[in-house]
Amino acid sequence: MNSREIATQYRMNQWMQIIQECVGSGEKIDEYCAKKGIKRHTYFYWQRKLRETAVTHLAQQQEASGLSISGFAEVRMLEGSNERPSVEEAGQISAEVAGVRIKADSGYPTNKLAVLLRELARP
Repeated sequence: MNSREIATQYRMNQWMQIIQECVGSGEKIDEYCAKKGIKRHTYFYWQRKLRETAVTHLAQQQEASGLSISGFAEVRMLEGSNERPSVEEAGQISAEVAGVRIKADSGYPTNKLAVLLRELARP
């Protein structure tokens, strides 16, 4: 790690503490910034940087572990297809594609489900 990376890491740690203090204070961001002498755009700049770093770190951890967070995955139906996914129970989805019925619960990785549906839908 070079001196520039160390300085950036130090600033990010400082801003993480500032943002946590602001959230914990219960004050509005504008009020907190005015009280601490922080420019509003600087606060939001560092908040965005910290979020981007957190998302990147999380993605790297998921990739290394082979895990995925449940979420949304876009599934496109073929034109003219009358096959539609349906919600059967809370947290479950089922879809029938090319005569194959798939059921999955909310814990199933959405990226894997999307790949499976895409493969089944191929002509």
